[in-house]
Amino acid sequence: MQAHSNVTEDFIRKNYMDVYIYFDEIMYMEIEQKMAYTFDNVQSDVGGYLGLLCGMSLITLVEWADFILNTLYKRCRRLATSKKPRLNVNLLAEAFA
Repeated sequence: MQAHSNVTEDFIRKNYMDVYIYFDEIMYMEIEQKMAYTFDNVQSDVGGYLGLLCGMSLITLVEWADFILNTLYKRCRRLATSKKPRLNVNLLAEAFA
C-alpha cells in the first residue's frame, strides 16, 4: 500500500472507521401517484357536453319552427273563418229605394 500512495495502513486505522447500520424491520413503502383525471377523460367530457348542447339546440330550433308554423296556421285559419260577409250593393240599393 505504501508503494503506490502516501497513505499507510496505520493512517487508515487511525482516520477511518467502520459504520454498521441496523434496521428494526426490513420493509419499505412504495408510494405511487396516478392522475385522477387524465387528458382522455377531459376530451370525453368536453365531447359529451358539446353533443348534449348541439342536441338541445337542434331540438330548440325544431320547437321554434313548430311554434311559428302553428301560430301562422292559426292566424290564417282565424282570418279565413271570421271574414264578414261582404255588403251586397244591390241589396243596399233596394233597401233604400
